[in-house]
Parts: sequence; structure tokens; C-alpha cells
Amino acid sequence: MPFDFEDFNKKDEQTSNAILQEIKGTLEGGIRSANTSEFRNVSTIYCQDSLDDSYPLYVHFNITSEMTKIVSVKVSFWILPYRGYPATGIYEEDNSPTIKFYVSENEGISYNAIFFGGYTTKQTNIDITSLLSGSGNKLLRFTSNVRARLSAQITIKLDLRARN
Repeated sequence: MPFDFEDFNKKDEQTSNAILQEIKGTLEGGIRSANTSEFRNVSTIYCQDSLDDSYPLYVHFNITSEMTKIVSVKVSFWILPYRGYPATGIYEEDNSPTIKFYVSENEGISYNAIFFGGYTTKQTNIDITSLLSGSGNKLLRFTSNVRARLSAQITIKLDLRARN
């Protein structure tokens, strides 16, 4: 049956273009949900604040429900001088803190029995993957024995569902 060009309208043209684009993407193997069932995602969470023996530093992060696998979750932090803000201006104290941190899978209701620390220098890429399971809101609690400031980073690498 020959194609009737007289009945071919703008909507038909848009539909045809979309179909051709999908076929082209499938043939070329582009990154499209039609070509893959999951993909890798990397997120980085940053937090910087002061802490001491009475006031910990909390860093919240989320493992999305579209996650099919937690590839890795790594923690890094840098110890900085404590910074105060009195009425007369900014001042800093350069103390020698000992830093520990704890992992919670339930937003701080409870923490894993394992803690990381006592670190006295910066730490990079501490792997906490084995302490996490499933999706949901997670929490790190950093503590220090003296006043300090911490710059913390959590790098989360997940495999995610690309389509249902």
C-alpha cells in the first residue's frame, strides 16, 4: 500500500521524527533508557561547620529509592581552625582535635556500633559502604574533643534504575 502524502500532517511528521530518533538512538547505542535498564550516578555532599565535645557536626544524605546497588560511599574530611564570631569580629583558634564519626541508617535514631576515629589529621576516602543497606535518609555524626571546624565530604556512587 503506497504512502499517502496528502494525509500526512504536522502531527504525523512529529511522531515519525520521534520514532526515527528512537530507532537511531537504539542503533547507535546512545545513553537512553531504551538501551539500558540502569545507570551509574555519583553525588557529592559537602558540609562545613564548627564542632566541639558538646556540639557534634551532623551531615545528612539520602540513598534514593531508585537505587539498585550501593557501589560505594566514601567519607573525607579536613580539620580547620575553629572560627568564632564575637561582636568584635572573627577570630580563629588553632586547636589539636581528635575527630570521630558515627554512621546512622535511620536519621540518628540509632548509630552503628562501629565508629571511625580518633583522627588527628585530614582523612580521605574512608569507605563506609559495608555499613549501609537499602534506600532512605542516612546521617553521619562527627565529634571532637575540643573546638574545631570541619569540612566534610560524602561521595555516593549508586547504580540506579533507568526505567520501570
